[in-house]
Amino acid sequence: MKNKVILIYIYFGKLPSLFEIWKKTIKYSKNVDICFITDQNSELHGSNIRIIKMNLDELKERISSALGINISLNNAYKICDYRPMFGIIFADLIQGYSHWGYGDLDVVWGSFDKFITDELLDNYERISKYGHLSIYKNNSIMNNLYKSELDGECPYLNVTQSPENNTFDEWWDKKGIE
Repeated sequence: MKNKVILIYIYFGKLPSLFEIWKKTIKYSKNVDICFITDQNSELHGSNIRIIKMNLDELKERISSALGINISLNNAYKICDYRPMFGIIFADLIQGYSHWGYGDLDVVWGSFDKFITDELLDNYERISKYGHLSIYKNNSIMNNLYKSELDGECPYLNVTQSPENNTFDEWWDKKGIE
């Protein structure tokens, strides 16, 4: 595979019951790297896996700093609203990758490169628009896509100030293949 993909997973609190199965399967996807950010002590091993230990307050500071605004982040579920912004928030982690994305820990992928191919990555700037898996081409346009207007407004500004989860990672944009 000529394209290089990194998926960023963030999970705070007790890891879900499917985590053991998930972590076994990600080792078999050699053409995708995993960055797992958590406040838990986690045993993840594999040449394609990187663990970053961080708490919710540290993540909130990182997001605020990257976006240049004070944000609302009072619970772990709210992180989903910031997923489309990961291209900016984690610019240092996605350097050198052709694509970046995010996903859910309760989805077991198996061999990722059997269904996310170079052909697919070459022909689309965004794959999927839902939170369980979304992949973006690593370029300025896609990394800043979350700033796009929707019905004449920039909804990300309201989302970042709201304490509630707005499922921004699933509704804010219609671009991408499903």
